[in-house]
Amino acid sequence: MDHLTSKLIACRDHLVRYGVRGWPDKMAELAESPRDAFERAQTVKSWFGGMGSLNDLVIDPQNKHQVADDEIDDVNKKFLRLLSELLTVANAIISSRYRNP
Repeated sequence: MDHLTSKLIACRDHLVRYGVRGWPDKMAELAESPRDAFERAQTVKSWFGGMGSLNDLVIDPQNKHQVADDEIDDVNKKFLRLLSELLTVANAIISSRYRNP
């Protein structure tokens, strides 16, 4: 399993654990995609920024997620760390393509 796929699966698993819908399916689909790493990394980057983007997601009972009130901060801090790792890997794949065409 490549690094990008493992980060996608880690993010997906975290979201599934708390009953988040939509994004886990996109992550699973991309993790299983036959496209090359560069194309998948570009897709990951497209998920960040703009309204309704992945980085707008907050895991919270008010959003119908299954998380206890006293866990909200820790769960979201972990999610942000996972997103940062995913984006770091995607950026590294993209920049390596431009450094080594």
